[in-house]
Amino acid sequence: MHLTTMIYVSEMERSVAFYETLGLGPGGDAELDEPDENWNEFAVGDGTLALHFHRDGFIRRTRCLKSAAGPT
Repeated sequence: MHLTTMIYVSEMERSVAFYETLGLGPGGDAELDEPDENWNEFAVGDGTLALHFHRDGFIRRTRCLKSAAGPT
């Protein structure tokens, strides 16, 4: 099973630098020559950590989506 965790951030460049400092490398189809202003991915084991820009750094209300493979 491949797990993707998405984190909403308000400062993309700073957030990417933080996760690079932890030793995480590009994930998915991402090439981190320069951080994308809206979306960046890092490989974490067999999963992906995705950073998504949101001006407030969070979203008050979210929905859980179940995969077609079954419950998560």
